[in-house]
Amino acid sequence: MQTHSNPVQGQRATFVDHALPQSTADDPTTSWSRARLALVMHLGISALVTLAVLYSVTFAVRPEAMLDVYSGLLLAVFMWTVGSWLFIRRTLFDLYGLFVVLAFLFHGSYTVLRLFHAEGSIYLLPDLHVRTLADSILIVLLGFVSLHLGALIGISRTIPVVESRLTDEDVNPYLMMLGFLLVLVAVPSMYLNMRTGLSIVAEGGYSALFDETAPSGPLGVLSNL
Repeated sequence: MQTHSNPVQGQRATFVDHALPQSTADDPTTSWSRARLALVMHLGISALVTLAVLYSVTFAVRPEAMLDVYSGLLLAVFMWTVGSWLFIRRTLFDLYGLFVVLAFLFHGSYTVLRLFHAEGSIYLLPDLHVRTLADSILIVLLGFVSLHLGALIGISRTIPVVESRLTDEDVNPYLMMLGFLLVLVAVPSMYLNMRTGLSIVAEGGYSALFDETAPSGPLGVLSNL
């Protein structure tokens, strides 16, 4: 039967190693070296992104061109973020990897549509200017660069290995009960929001969702729980 040996005395690992299952935790020394290499490369990428942003702002590049540049940079930074994390951790199925993927899907999906010239298939408010889109993509771009910089700095730090892994017996039963209660409280709100949204789409189409006002009174309180 395969077992995992305890770390030897003096061996050092990153704090992320303690939060991952043992099967996905790499050799601490190797993981630390890869993290330092990725950090140096990310500093160079951050400098290039900064220069590109300063150039577009200084020389007053057209908003359409700025939107294309920022969209391309955001896609490149996202691919670098995912690739470098795979290079360090050998997995994306940890908290940071999943968060990065979901954050890009939520904040940066427009850049993928623009890459394939399919942005016309989504609904945008008529008064939404191209410059507003470019500024929004720029904020997301700087956020991803800063986020990954902080992650690489954190994982590059070395701390003594401490064997402290929680088991199911350590979980307080009252915490589990509280979690179930919170789920039950959210069920009526989820039902009301889904029913209202489906009825609006059925009557006025998907774009009608953007013309609705937030409910007020007891219904508004219940829908916002």
